[in-house]
Amino acid sequence: MRQVGLFGLSDHMKRLSAGGDPLEVSARVVDFEAFRPTLVSALAYSDGTKGGRPPYDPVVMLKVLVLAAQNNVADARMEWLIRDRLSWLRFLEFDLGAATPDANTIRTFRERLTKAGALETIFADFDRQLKAQGYLPMGGQIIDFARPGGIICVVRLDRLGRSLKELLETVDGFKAAKLAFRSLEEGLDTSSAAGELVFHVFGAIAHFERRLIVERTRDGIAAARARGKVPGRPTLDPDKLASALKLIEAGVRPAQAAKQLGLGRSTLYRELAIIREAAPETPSLETTM
Repeated sequence: MRQVGLFGLSDHMKRLSAGGDPLEVSARVVDFEAFRPTLVSALAYSDGTKGGRPPYDPVVMLKVLVLAAQNNVADARMEWLIRDRLSWLRFLEFDLGAATPDANTIRTFRERLTKAGALETIFADFDRQLKAQGYLPMGGQIIDFARPGGIICVVRLDRLGRSLKELLETVDGFKAAKLAFRSLEEGLDTSSAAGELVFHVFGAIAHFERRLIVERTRDGIAAARARGKVPGRPTLDPDKLASALKLIEAGVRPAQAAKQLGLGRSTLYRELAIIREAAPETPSLETTM
């Protein structure tokens, strides 16, 4: 592939902006710095005096979570997309080729915010900022009020909401903004009276199906417990963890240690993070975190 020079890259970014980069809109209408005090308080990072790699900027990591929510992307996929998409690198203010968060970093950041009870509050404030600027937030996506007569399309109803109440409230928001709604898989179109009626019927059926799935899952878990099985993630073998720690202390990279012992890489990193928080003075783990 032919290498692109600095000016070619600059011209490419200008074309992205001219085409209407939605992330530039997000950067303009949302004051991400306003979340910094909440993030700093919830994360409670150390002052760095004990060494180790410094964490990524919390505001940048919040933007990563916003991108994941907007695009419904798993953490492992996010790791690749951040490096792959120039518009994402610009939104996150990373230089081309610079180190970017991996899947474990993204997951740990989300878990720390969740554990502190701050994640829902932050995203609620994010939605309020969007509404205050004349935008309708929908699952992290932005729908401009200034385009009446448009049609919002989703692949199927469960992409719009997780409950009948949420579906109806969202479609009511569309109606208030003079926007129609269309679900491609179910063939629904609320721009007509008949389509709106069918939408309510299908919404009720979708809600019913989700309730059935939940009930069946609960019954399956109860049946598994009755047979003596423990649902959920299997417990980590303490002997394997001890062996992994010995390998790391001997200079083996955590990823390689996990591979040798048949452990999940993310599982080992998670355990290392727990150990590091419980015993931050442990010198052998300084370089692994």
